[in-house]
Amino acid sequence: MKSVLLFMFSLILYKNFASAQAPKLDETEVKVLKEIGEKLGINGTKEWDLDKNPCSGEGNWGRGEFPKGFEVSVNCDCSFEQNATCRVVRIALKSQNISAAIPPEFSKLRYLKQLDLSRNYLNGTIPPQWATMRLGDLSLMGNRLSGSFPRVLTRITVLVNLSMEGNRFSGSIPEEIVNMKNLQKLVLASNEFSGPLPVGLGKLTNLTDMRISDNNFTGKIPDFIGNWTQIQKLHLQGCSLEGPIPSSISMLTKLNDLRISDLKTTGSSFPKLQKMEDLSKLILRNCLIHGTIPEYVGNMRTLKTLDLSFNNLTGEIPSSFSELGKTDYIYLTDNNLTGPIPGWVFSSSKTVDVSYNRFTWDSSGPNECPRGTINMVEGYSLSTNKQ
Repeated sequence: MKSVLLFMFSLILYKNFASAQAPKLDETEVKVLKEIGEKLGINGTKEWDLDKNPCSGEGNWGRGEFPKGFEVSVNCDCSFEQNATCRVVRIALKSQNISAAIPPEFSKLRYLKQLDLSRNYLNGTIPPQWATMRLGDLSLMGNRLSGSFPRVLTRITVLVNLSMEGNRFSGSIPEEIVNMKNLQKLVLASNEFSGPLPVGLGKLTNLTDMRISDNNFTGKIPDFIGNWTQIQKLHLQGCSLEGPIPSSISMLTKLNDLRISDLKTTGSSFPKLQKMEDLSKLILRNCLIHGTIPEYVGNMRTLKTLDLSFNNLTGEIPSSFSELGKTDYIYLTDNNLTGPIPGWVFSSSKTVDVSYNRFTWDSSGPNECPRGTINMVEGYSLSTNKQ
């Protein structure tokens, strides 16, 4: 009995000792989190309970029991002062219906590296105090932020990933963006940006992901896009830029997702993309492209989506298209393609749209298209051809 009691007493002492020695979040940072929570209106919620140590996993901290796209998290680095003190290195407040201005107090968290405030109702713009931050990853996606491009962000030169899509930012992108030389991901889609793309943007040679679709830019697609030789994803859809597609695009051999649409003014022949061996999505929709479709397009074995619709393409569908075994969607709608519709179109299980072209009907082909094989207006018929 004595040995059992002694063991239990020792266990209690050990637990108390371990609890006393557990690393705690720095008290200054606890106060900062309370200030942030007060301004965002989330203090006292079960997910933002600062009566518990955010770095210990106590209470609801660190459980991560959120549906996809929803999150309230504070992550810490507890290696300070011989593993006795923690510092906040990541905060996520995603899809929490927060309607407020962004608190400048985030800048007081000197070790904060990642901040995700996406899918809320945040308004105003970025506080000037943020110029001192050392963020590497910042997402402001899907809010109601407005005003000009926040120049304060161009002073956070260690930023690697910046997502600002789905807000109300307007005006031109400043030349100071050249200072953000470490950027790999820059997503500015679905705002109200305007003006030409600044020369400084072409000097961000570490970019792997660049998305500026759905804006109101002016001028041509700049030739400097050829500088982005590390880029894997490039989206220039519906952003009011003018053609032609510059020949320098051929330098982007690491692309796996290329989307350009709705170019104005000047057309071009089909761009030279044959060295882009990893392309899975190729969308060149309404880009004023003329001439024939190169045979090499059908040799892109990794393509899942191909959209060349609403251009001025001529000639026949290349025979190599019959080898696009992994391609699920093929859109050649509304061009000036001629010749017979290839037999693989009728036997394919893919979604294919070849309507509104100038094809001739091969009498050896089927009388009508198999339902679900070719995506057209009322199925395929000669009425969907241009006369």
